[in-house]
Amino acid sequence: MRPTMQAFRLTQARTVEACRTERPSAGAADVVVSVKRVGICGSDIEYFRHFKCGAFVAKRPFVLGHEFAGTVVECAADTAAVSVGDRVTVDPSMPCLRCDYCSSGRYNLCRSMRFLGSASVDPHIDGGMREFVSVPARNCYRLPDSLQWGEAAMLEPLSIALHACSRAGSVVGKRALISGGGTIGLLVLLALRALGAAEVVVSDPIAERRSLAASLGAGATIDPNASDDAQTQHAEYQLIFEASGAPPAVKSAIERVARGGTVVCIGTVLQEVPLAVNLIMVRELNVLGSFRTLYQFGPGLQLLADRRIDVRPLVTHVFPVAEVNEAFRATESGEAIKVQLVFN
Repeated sequence: MRPTMQAFRLTQARTVEACRTERPSAGAADVVVSVKRVGICGSDIEYFRHFKCGAFVAKRPFVLGHEFAGTVVECAADTAAVSVGDRVTVDPSMPCLRCDYCSSGRYNLCRSMRFLGSASVDPHIDGGMREFVSVPARNCYRLPDSLQWGEAAMLEPLSIALHACSRAGSVVGKRALISGGGTIGLLVLLALRALGAAEVVVSDPIAERRSLAASLGAGATIDPNASDDAQTQHAEYQLIFEASGAPPAVKSAIERVARGGTVVCIGTVLQEVPLAVNLIMVRELNVLGSFRTLYQFGPGLQLLADRRIDVRPLVTHVFPVAEVNEAFRATESGEAIKVQLVFN
């Protein structure tokens, strides 16, 4: 009889249940990771609330979690990238490496992408909210001893922020606005500062998030609901990163970006937004999407190891994995930035 492990499956909206399931083994090019820390992402929250995330509708229970780190406990015979005992964080993207997008270097747009903790394909791909996960060895990144588990589990969202910055081109010396002070918005703030932006302003309606943004180096913060704020009404920015997913914020970003400027859309928008095409044309605006990440795990890990980016202040709540439902509810309080789960 094969050994079992504990896993935490999303069985319906707002319900994650503990279960016993078969422990995975390492395939031909895989390793098995004993999970130590896993973060709750915005997409996990959408699945928890609605049993779907945008167009990805869950057809059956599955395990969430794609931001995780742990220890390698089993390796395939021909795996040289990592060894048993290595502390690693894991890239959850598993592209086919054969389609036209993969061949051209844009694997984040892979036509056959398999993604840990997602219902984007059927059968769904279980994620990191379980004791052990089998993953391709090439998806593992060795951690320096200086990085704690909580920091390591933040590398995946940091890589998303770095990809968004790369989509904007050079940010050196530019003035930027970030709309949305959640995890991704604040990581974009940290990334822009590390990459040489001249000034970064963060807009968010929640006072605690504005305060945290200021402590992380934002040159100014804006309450988008304060209509008498002169900054809100008149300032222009060369770069705007829309990380809230709120339709009014998307509209405002296109209206407020400077002539010839760039808007990078990162947040998931769940309804149609009218597009000011004429404004985009006459101001020669660049309106870009940024989806997941692309070649940013390595650079992100180096930025963390060198302490050029410190993600520790963003991990505001940590729960034992057995309290996963309480952890999800904490994400809805408005006070939490990044909520993580700990495996003993």
